[in-house]
Amino acid sequence: MKILLVSPRSTVWSSRRHIHMGLGYLAGALIDAGYDNVTLFDAEAEDESLASHLARERYDLVGISSPTPLIYEAWEGAAQAKKQGAITILGGPHLTLMPEESMQRPEVDLVVRGEAEDTLVQILQEIERHGGCNLQLETCNLQPIRGLSWKDASGRIIHNPARPLRKDIGSIPWPAYHLFKIDLYTNLQPLTDGLDRHARAYTLLTSRGCPYQCIYCSKPITGNTWRARSPQDVIAEGSILWEVFDKHRELGLDEIVLRHTRPDGRGEAQGLDLDSCEVRDPDGHFDL
Repeated sequence: MKILLVSPRSTVWSSRRHIHMGLGYLAGALIDAGYDNVTLFDAEAEDESLASHLARERYDLVGISSPTPLIYEAWEGAAQAKKQGAITILGGPHLTLMPEESMQRPEVDLVVRGEAEDTLVQILQEIERHGGCNLQLETCNLQPIRGLSWKDASGRIIHNPARPLRKDIGSIPWPAYHLFKIDLYTNLQPLTDGLDRHARAYTLLTSRGCPYQCIYCSKPITGNTWRARSPQDVIAEGSILWEVFDKHRELGLDEIVLRHTRPDGRGEAQGLDLDSCEVRDPDGHFDL
């Protein structure tokens, strides 16, 4: 199955371009599950429009991630994909808050609410069980898939129960960094900005969520939760980035700090001594 994961281009803001971690994590989960024919299209960094790309390349399934300011662009992208015969899936913060709005649109087949890695993999597994992409989604058994909104054969919109957040985010496959066209992005390191025009920056997520409750901030996906990865897992991922993808450039790690909860419920900071850290992964090990 040929899959395209999309982030629309913004006409609302203009900012320095950095890799879209949501697309990277989704692609990583798909590849880990055996769906390796995945392409990322981050419209903010691409040299061509999504419409032009879809006219040139056909996909069986197109997934589009959208915050609220980009929802109109997400609908437009879904309509373009639908014209090419693709199954369309929308997800992201806005879709988690307002799934009904998008499910009422004919260009949207499915909406994923909340964190989407496991949900997206289960959708593809169900589609494959019922004949692949040459089918009507109504023939699939979508009812058991948590975090999914869909339409039955009569067109009735159904919102399955929410998917619980994974407690152990260290078990989530790493982002598919190799799918990003890194040269299209902006260097985010101020110390080298302007000094090396070829410098680029990868993003590395050490936790998900936020425990604070600022009145102006909506957190539809994670709520008032904060889940951290282990320092060892973070260092291992950074080592892979440095060793495999960018050996000729420097990866700077000043300090890795993890805040965990003690038995008495209070938070405690835990540091990691990088000078004596050895990180192992299935393909080898890296000494830092």
